[in-house]
Amino acid sequence: VYCGIDISHFTPRRRTRAPGEAFHILSSGRLVEKKGFPVLIEACRILKSRGFDFRCTIGGSGPDEADLRAAIAAAGLAEDVTLTGEALKQEDIPAFMASGDVYCLPCVWASDNDVDGLPQMLMEAMACGLPAVSTKLVGIPDLVIDGKTGLLVPPNDAEALAGALMRLEQDEALAQGLAENGHAHVTNVFDIDTCLEPLLARYRAALETRT
Repeated sequence: VYCGIDISHFTPRRRTRAPGEAFHILSSGRLVEKKGFPVLIEACRILKSRGFDFRCTIGGSGPDEADLRAAIAAAGLAEDVTLTGEALKQEDIPAFMASGDVYCLPCVWASDNDVDGLPQMLMEAMACGLPAVSTKLVGIPDLVIDGKTGLLVPPNDAEALAGALMRLEQDEALAQGLAENGHAHVTNVFDIDTCLEPLLARYRAALETRT
């Protein structure tokens, strides 16, 4: 039984990037180790070193904010990467997602053994029509099927992450196809009603045996 989302709250609204406009990478979540934000910052440093025209917005707040701001500054990305420092409210998620070209959440296994099983924010980004890039970790491949509903890279691999992001910028047909397939997959498999039905069926069966 997956922890699904209410698909009715989201409508795919992927933006059309104007000619010459920077590729906008979005990420979000609580600013903690398991989300992998330092890996994304390093991937952004690699992208900048390759002359890639991008900007990155990381939405969220949390205990790692100061360390992440220091990492952004140390990488020379103060003009390229924005850390909002504010939690992303549920009602603001559609507008946030509509501002970007790709959603990236490079989850890792944290040093305290904390890990994201199946990030809700990834589902919400895909429900909003964004192509997704994430990592081959725990339940994420059930949602982001590599090459079909998104792209997956190994955890803690900034080079591979940068490569996946560049690939989506350079191949709009691929990006659009992944976005459409991702939205369909979330709708068909991860809608809250669909996810709850197997559990509800067990309760119904149990109740019927008691009557």
